[in-house]
Amino acid sequence: MDASFSQKEEIIHITPYDSATIENTSVESKEKEILMGTNYSTLKEQEKIRDLISLQPENDNEESGKALDIKPSELISLGQDAIDQGILDPRVSKAQRVINSSGYIWRKESLRFRNFEYRYQADPDRSRTNRTIALNRCHIDIDQFEDIGDGTIWVQIEISEPGQRHLQCYALEATKSDPASRLAFKLRYQPSSGPEVIRFGHRGGVQAIYAGNTFVDILIEKKSYEQIAKTPRRYIFLGKLKECPNGLMRFREGGYTDGCDLRGKKDSVE
Repeated sequence: MDASFSQKEEIIHITPYDSATIENTSVESKEKEILMGTNYSTLKEQEKIRDLISLQPENDNEESGKALDIKPSELISLGQDAIDQGILDPRVSKAQRVINSSGYIWRKESLRFRNFEYRYQADPDRSRTNRTIALNRCHIDIDQFEDIGDGTIWVQIEISEPGQRHLQCYALEATKSDPASRLAFKLRYQPSSGPEVIRFGHRGGVQAIYAGNTFVDILIEKKSYEQIAKTPRRYIFLGKLKECPNGLMRFREGGYTDGCDLRGKKDSVE
């Protein structure tokens, strides 16, 4: 195993909910529960998080920082990550399967992502189709009947130097000018039987290109979504959070910036 895989993520456990709680909870409340269900165990802390979620994103004030080590605007990233991992889907009325996972604010991962593995949980049921994991809307497909053991997948992000296409490029159709051409995802998981599997994730289609461009912007350039929204050939998905920064409303359901060549090739999974 590579030396770069020596450091493991500290897992943050999401509090499970019984069926009665889920059935009697609104979609908005469930969004808040996902954000509150990280490592905050007391009711007092949960109330603080609830108050922060209701703030306007631009209110990144000192009082908010004291209440919780996260800016209100960064809750968008956490909410999006919850959607990516299947914990929360804003397009359905019922909560998704609750799993152990972590929310990431990718802008803060820029210094460690090269030497760090991120833990994701995929559906271990080999009979299921359309199994995926996703990092900031970069979906990685798991083939039907592929044995991934208990579903735990460790992902290492690799980004090559500017102008150099990664040999295992994630977005298969990315052009030389696309930052996504530098991006690769190295997967590691243990099947139910046999040796550990280490492979790279690949995806065709336009969303892989433009979501990949956005991800590189965030990790390398630390760009905000406001900046990315003004950059051509990008894909942004914010989800149906209560508040959304000015000018980004059109990205709540997912959207492409100027210069994206769709031409009927829009992906089915967004």
